[in-house]
Amino acid sequence: MNDKSKPQPTATPANTQFEDRVLVGFLLAVSLAMAWIAWPFFGAILWALVVTIAFAPVHDRLLLKMPARKNTVASLTLLLVIALVIIPAFIVGSLMVDEALRTYDSVQTKEIDFAKLGQDLQAVIPQRWQDMAGRYFTPDFEELQSKASALVTSGVQIIAGQAVSVGQRAFNFAMALGVMLYLTYFLLRDGRQITRRIGEAIPMRAEQRRAFFDKFTTVIRATVKG
Repeated sequence: MNDKSKPQPTATPANTQFEDRVLVGFLLAVSLAMAWIAWPFFGAILWALVVTIAFAPVHDRLLLKMPARKNTVASLTLLLVIALVIIPAFIVGSLMVDEALRTYDSVQTKEIDFAKLGQDLQAVIPQRWQDMAGRYFTPDFEELQSKASALVTSGVQIIAGQAVSVGQRAFNFAMALGVMLYLTYFLLRDGRQITRRIGEAIPMRAEQRRAFFDKFTTVIRATVKG
C-alpha cells in the first residue's frame, strides 16, 4: 500500500497553542538576553540615535548631491558630528572642569571671600529697597553668606569628584564614544530602512506609526537645539 494513501496527522489546537507559547517564550528569552548584553551601552545607543536624528537633515541634503555614494555621505556627516559636537564638547568640558578646580582652590585658599562679597552686594542695594525688605523680614547676611559659601564649596567638591571619577573611567568613556560613532555611521547610512522595518514590526496603524515617529523626531530635535 502506498504511504501517500495514509492519512497525515493533523495539528490539534492544544499542540498549536503549546508551540505558540514555546515560540513566544523563546523570543522573550532572546530579547531579554539581547537587552542584557546591550544594557552597558544603552547611553551610547541613545546618543547615537539622538545625533542621527539631529543631523538627518544635513545627511539628506548631502545625499541629494551624491545619491550614489551613501558610504561617503555617511562618512562626511559623521565628520561634521565630530567637528561640531564631539570636539567642542571636549573643549567645553575641559574648561568647565578646570574652572571648577580653580574655584575650589580659590575657596580653600580664601581668595574668594563670601563675607566681602555679601557686604559689597549689600552696599549696592538701594537703601529704600533694604527698608522695604526689612518690613517683611530681617535678613541675616552673615547666615546667608555662610550658606552660600557652604553651597558653593559642596557644589565645587562634587564637580571635582566627578572630574576625578571621569578620569578614572576614561577607558569606558572612550569605548562608549567609539560605539556611539560606529552606530551613528550605520544609522545615518541605513536609518530609513531600519526605521521602516521597525515600523512594520510595531502593531500600529500606518498613520499612527507615522505620527509617533514624527512626534518623536520633533521632540529630539527640539531638545538638542534647546
